[in-house]
Amino acid sequence: MDVGKVDGSIELISEMKALIASGNTLNALDEKKVRDVVAELTDSFDVMRSIENNPFADTTQPYYASSVHFYRSKCLRDKRSVMAYLLWRQGQITNAWWTAQDNTVRKHLSSAESTYLLEYNNLMVEYMTSFAIPVDLRAFLWRPPSAQQLEVRGLMNHVFVSPITGNTVSIYYGKQILLNFEDAESLIQQSVVELI
Repeated sequence: MDVGKVDGSIELISEMKALIASGNTLNALDEKKVRDVVAELTDSFDVMRSIENNPFADTTQPYYASSVHFYRSKCLRDKRSVMAYLLWRQGQITNAWWTAQDNTVRKHLSSAESTYLLEYNNLMVEYMTSFAIPVDLRAFLWRPPSAQQLEVRGLMNHVFVSPITGNTVSIYYGKQILLNFEDAESLIQQSVVELI
């Protein structure tokens, strides 16, 4: 191990902490730094395995046991650091999508992250359009969910408590009623009401 070499794991975590402290979401991914940490992780693992598999190294002796322990700890620390950094970036990309700011972070994404964002967007659009009444899940982050009401007709007798208003609502066969968008959507999916 080179004594003068800067520790890549510490650099990744420091970069992440600095971005969090400054309130920035993302900067450009330094793939070289990430690859260097993964290479260090692999090297540590290889050294640990070579000591364990060496027929002339007695791992019950403190010298060899401490070496195995050191390289295992370094390997696990590097693994945790790179995973924490990459998962934090993934969370920032996902949060950017939910707050409709995904276009602002695109310039900072690696090709793999751009692919992730595209696939995440496609999955969410497919989910939101799969309902009888398509719903924009991101819209509820900036406007109250109950801002829109739908007129529905009961297809069966049903009583439920609205999670939006907390009121008990009784639906009867043939009864027309105005419901909050979320309540109506749930009941339409259950075939309790139909949209008028």
